[in-house]
Amino acid sequence: MSRIVIDIWKRCEGTCSCRNNDKNKVFAKAGVVDSSFGYCTHAVAGGNIIKKATWKGHKLQRIGFLHEFEDVESITTYYLTTYDGKQDRINNPLLIRTKYGNKTCWYENAGHYANKKWRRVSKTESEEFPEGDSNYSYVDKEFTDKLKNLTCILCGLHGVYLDETNGYHDTCEVCNDQIFLNFSKQQNILTRYYQHKYDGISDNSVLVHKGTKLAYRRESFIGESYYLLIQLDNNVREVSVYYWEGDSSCENPLLIEVKYDSAGTDWYENVSRDKKGERWIHEKWKPLYKGEKLPDLQKRLDSLNCIYNGTAQIRFGSTGCHDPGYATLHETTIKSSYIQVIQDPLIYTHVYEPTGEFFNKPFNVSEIYIESQKQIFPGQVIPMKGVKKLTAYVSHCDRKKPFLICVEYNGKSTEWYERTDDKTWEDYSSFGDDPPEEVTTNIKQAFTNLKLKLRVNWCLSSSTDIWLKITQSPEKGSGTLVYNSKGTSIIVTRTENNPVDGFFRNFHESTKTPFTLKPDLGSGHELRGVLKSGLTNVQSVHVYFLEGNTGRPIIIEVKRNNESDPRYYSKGNSPSDSWLYEGNKGKELLPLLDHYNCENNGAIPIDLNNPADLSNFYPYPSKRCIGNTRKVKSETIGTSLSEDSDYVVNSYSVNPLGTKISRVTYGGPNKTVFVLNEEISSMTAYTWKVKYNIPLLVEFTGKSEKLWYENLGDPQHMKWKRVPKMESDKFYEGDDPQPSLTEKLDEVNCTVNRVVQLDISQQPGKYCHKHKYKVKVSQTPKENKIDGLDGYDHTPTDKSHFHISSFKNDKIKQILLKSAGREHKGGFLKVKKVTVYFSACDDTYVPILIYIHDRNGKDRRWFRRMKANNRFWTEAEKLKNLTTEEAKTSNKLNGVIRSIGQDLNINCLQTLQKRKVIKVKRKKRAIYKGTKPDADDDDEGDEDERHTQDHILWNLFDENEKKEFLRDEEQEDKVTKGVQIEYTLLKPNSTSSTTTPTTQHSATDDKESLTEPEEEEYDDKDGGSSVGQGDGPQPASPSQQESQAAARSVDTHTDTPQGSNTDIMTPSIIASSVLTVPPAITGFTYWIYKRFAGDPWVRQI
Repeated sequence: MSRIVIDIWKRCEGTCSCRNNDKNKVFAKAGVVDSSFGYCTHAVAGGNIIKKATWKGHKLQRIGFLHEFEDVESITTYYLTTYDGKQDRINNPLLIRTKYGNKTCWYENAGHYANKKWRRVSKTESEEFPEGDSNYSYVDKEFTDKLKNLTCILCGLHGVYLDETNGYHDTCEVCNDQIFLNFSKQQNILTRYYQHKYDGISDNSVLVHKGTKLAYRRESFIGESYYLLIQLDNNVREVSVYYWEGDSSCENPLLIEVKYDSAGTDWYENVSRDKKGERWIHEKWKPLYKGEKLPDLQKRLDSLNCIYNGTAQIRFGSTGCHDPGYATLHETTIKSSYIQVIQDPLIYTHVYEPTGEFFNKPFNVSEIYIESQKQIFPGQVIPMKGVKKLTAYVSHCDRKKPFLICVEYNGKSTEWYERTDDKTWEDYSSFGDDPPEEVTTNIKQAFTNLKLKLRVNWCLSSSTDIWLKITQSPEKGSGTLVYNSKGTSIIVTRTENNPVDGFFRNFHESTKTPFTLKPDLGSGHELRGVLKSGLTNVQSVHVYFLEGNTGRPIIIEVKRNNESDPRYYSKGNSPSDSWLYEGNKGKELLPLLDHYNCENNGAIPIDLNNPADLSNFYPYPSKRCIGNTRKVKSETIGTSLSEDSDYVVNSYSVNPLGTKISRVTYGGPNKTVFVLNEEISSMTAYTWKVKYNIPLLVEFTGKSEKLWYENLGDPQHMKWKRVPKMESDKFYEGDDPQPSLTEKLDEVNCTVNRVVQLDISQQPGKYCHKHKYKVKVSQTPKENKIDGLDGYDHTPTDKSHFHISSFKNDKIKQILLKSAGREHKGGFLKVKKVTVYFSACDDTYVPILIYIHDRNGKDRRWFRRMKANNRFWTEAEKLKNLTTEEAKTSNKLNGVIRSIGQDLNINCLQTLQKRKVIKVKRKKRAIYKGTKPDADDDDEGDEDERHTQDHILWNLFDENEKKEFLRDEEQEDKVTKGVQIEYTLLKPNSTSSTTTPTTQHSATDDKESLTEPEEEEYDDKDGGSSVGQGDGPQPASPSQQESQAAARSVDTHTDTPQGSNTDIMTPSIIASSVLTVPPAITGFTYWIYKRFAGDPWVRQI
């Protein structure tokens, strides 16, 4: 039994041209339904089944199911003949009908860009749809209406054209519906954006922009996504699309709002990524919100405007462009830098320019803000388009209020503007069109002229004696604050995650440097060991805090011009606020921070590589708060998660109670993977039993809940993320681990260690877990095929090898035993390929052999199935270290297969390898005339079946008929020489129906990532022709009249008439074509056709 793949893209007729199929086992029929629609049916013969259906190589899937189009006997595709079906290709399939036995199912195209997603048509709706292809002279109106509706949707004939700025009237050329679409444009209550409105929406409408149909993202409950057309019916009251006011040609739609008659509203966000040249293709959209008012509409539009129009709003003092939380695809397009240009007075500049992949690309500026005040510029300056760089000049002590702005455009022009009040700007002509680097010496005079008028705070610098206030700290995200120290300005700048995540640093900068630091630090803090006159020649002071505790400094860092190393002042957890230096000489900043954080805040770090060892965090012998007062203790190490589990558990306790974990590292104190800053009582690490030092999941028991983190597979294991509580709550019931925990570990192990659970039931395609598929399944190459078996290769999708922790057959774990009978534990490492062989000589079609290819090509392992319907396999010692070719030529493989056939009660396997393969084309002539058979290149495994079928046919005729055949065959020999024949004998009518078990499909969701997953490779080598190129001279075909007669005599969908004589033995012959007599109908079969053409029993073929 062959596993046949049908490509519905190909409108085959007669001989099937779908790739890799045995053309003698598939026949095709094409025709018309009416003047507008056509069909193409692919069907199989001889007990074969269609194992997969594709469109142009993309596997067809029913929404919500993965295997709906498998194990069927025929597939019929319907299409519009007016524009489709040309060059024997169906580019827009509308409906599909599948048949298996007496079961018929219908599916409609759901609107996926690659025609791979299909939706089941209900039995009620499809009740009057045609059951076969024998008579389309009368077709129910509901069927043709269905085809018309799908055509209108899939071809966008009722399109709402979002780039049109006028209403329009049209008549659909397929369904004749009248389309009246009205358009209106309004400036939204939000600034900078226009809202285009369309009403009068008709049934079967879709959204179209610049000729591209818009699709929305659907997401299954397991997180997989795919895209389908946005379809609208006449219950839609209006559709609105939002454009930036500077986008006059409607190139880049940002948001879509769909309002329904029922008062509901759907919002869609643009998530398109593809471009054609410099122009975006806006085909992909994400459902964003249901409700009349979209929260944060202005911020969302601003972020989307940044993505698609390169347009930003400048807010002085803030970095980057927009909050990435307001748009799915937002990336920082511009960077800001803060640069000193003059020392006295202290003048800095905010510089905005493109960054990252946008480097050297101009950007647009739609608005400029000082704090919350929108700025007004003369004429049509805003929006600024094609900006190369924007420079704003500020006093360092009033850094959010610029007094001059210079805009450099991509066309090399330069414009200067001066601020006249809180929000108004005018042209500044003093600098002409000179760029900033040429006017630096003139900036000081400009500042002197403007500072009083604009009430700009300039920096004071009257004294070098500085009294710092170390508890002064800017709010998180605000950046800076300024305070006065006896006539000198002190600017405090906050830097997050410095020196490592979990801490922040405040830089106290004096406008006079160097300066003398007085011992009084404010709020009762003082430097011990420093004279009252102060610490001289100080260049800078940094104060370090634990994130979340701004009232308790941990370390003060003082840098002096005459000292090579900075001084670190610290204080313990005592009532005194005196800061000491002597004990910290020669020590580094990070260990001191961790130690004094332990003393002041009761927090310690841990390293996932060895949580119980804290010595790396404070390598000095004295003051061991870390690892002494507060520590981590190993409780259980290397305990198996459960019986037969691939994972082990390492658990630790954190002592004493109330101890916080400040941060979690991997491989060193400065390699922070995530910050906790939570009270933790215990910790559990879950690892693969082969690489037990690399944690996959980590569980922390907090004060009120458990916190789970997963390893994201970074090579240095530096990237982790929090597991959502909704997911982690399912990992345990009480103290008992649940299957969901193992499934999660399998998924993470695949990401981190390239470890897969190899599923021997998988058919060609890709699989593993929810993430990017890492295992590709393909049919075994011809040179590795084994007669009577079908082989499938499981290989890595991206690298040279993977590791296998276990095997499963669908969801049932398989047990692989060594030759001694012990289970093979520990998995298989560095495997480059696994081949799974199925029995294909009868209807059982079960996996019977597993061949594991080691990466180094030396350790080859074969496992054979032990008994039917169980999960045990044993190592085939006779085949160890043999390649497939070596196993076949040594005859050892034959014995193993026969043994499997006996154990599994598969009769054809017991005899398949014993039979001598005879390559013949004319077996009938060889029997009667002793002639030598012609050479044949066909698959040898089919010859015995053909031989048996020939004898059955031969014995139906008397001796005179046999002699007549031999005479006729002599005359046809030159025409048919070298052409293969295939016969399929049907049983007498009373017993002709065969019962085949129906395959049960699991209701799993579709698997497709946002960024579309790679489809299986498609190679249309034959170009639609039924004969491959370069095959040598082609045999002549029977005459046109004979071909038409054969086509009339063959209709696989015609049922046997009631009351017919069921005792007649009817040899039904299905050749490689049923519409015309192809070259394959020759010899004995062709003679039968000629001999009985026109007789009633032949018409039943």
